[in-house]
Amino acid sequence: MVKQPRSSKRQIEANRREKAERKRLRKIERVSEAGEPVDDPNGVAPMDHDAVIAALAALHQSYADGNVSLEDLEAGRLELTSRLHVD
Repeated sequence: MVKQPRSSKRQIEANRREKAERKRLRKIERVSEAGEPVDDPNGVAPMDHDAVIAALAALHQSYADGNVSLEDLEAGRLELTSRLHVD
């Protein structure tokens, strides 16, 4: 049996970003097919800063409690931070 070489941290991170991007694009496609307006070119509506911070805190607590995987934590973090509106 031939062992598969282990993925580097850089490759794992690139795969995670690609997966998150595919998920974001699927969401935009679903929203546009439903005929709902998209508020942002990225397909996500901006959230209040305090709401994003609270959601991030809840997400991290879920991870600490073992209810969320590291992959889901990272995907959720990316989604929430993309909702921050910067002037």
